[in-house]
Amino acid sequence: MIRGVVLDMDGLITDTERLFLRFWSEVMASHGYPAHEELVAHCVGLDTPEAEVYVRSKLGDSFEYRTILEEASALSRQYCSRNGVPLKDGLSELLSFLEQSQIPYGVATSAGYESAKTRLTQIGLWDRLHGVVTGDMVRQGKPAPDIFLKACEQLGTPPGETLVLEDSPHGILGAYRAGCIPVMIPDLAQPGDASSIAYAVVPQLDQVIPLIRRINQS
Repeated sequence: MIRGVVLDMDGLITDTERLFLRFWSEVMASHGYPAHEELVAHCVGLDTPEAEVYVRSKLGDSFEYRTILEEASALSRQYCSRNGVPLKDGLSELLSFLEQSQIPYGVATSAGYESAKTRLTQIGLWDRLHGVVTGDMVRQGKPAPDIFLKACEQLGTPPGETLVLEDSPHGILGAYRAGCIPVMIPDLAQPGDASSIAYAVVPQLDQVIPLIRRINQS
């Protein structure tokens, strides 16, 4: 039985990972670096300190990670302010289904609280959520289970009856470690080994609806 659903934000609710990758590549070029897009894909789902450690391990300790990150993030925010935040396909259908089915849902994101609140308010979702857990609210970020266990507490649902929707292998691993039911909707990062621990891998959010129906009817 699925009693609650936890969703990631960037790359799962909002189509902002690809947007960030575009500006990351532009900023990298302006600083004289190759794009190294594969590093961005690997870091999807990680919090900033962990991502920084990984990128520096590949590009060296002198790499200006925080500068590049802040400039690319600023360009992404400016784009969304001017043009609106792009949403992932199938989101509206899934959320309508959850609300009609009276299944509570919340967000678990590696983003900071203020950033997440701003983004979720922009898309009109903040007041519809039953819980929000951000990266700065837990001791360890994804792929540790902390963020998902806290999300289950907020929803009031047991981990084993909570579906977690993620677009990154790091998120899938964290959800698995929390004892939740992980489903991956790939974006920049492909499932890889995470497919072996995911309950399912589907191409877009509305295809989660038949999964929930099947589980709840079994």
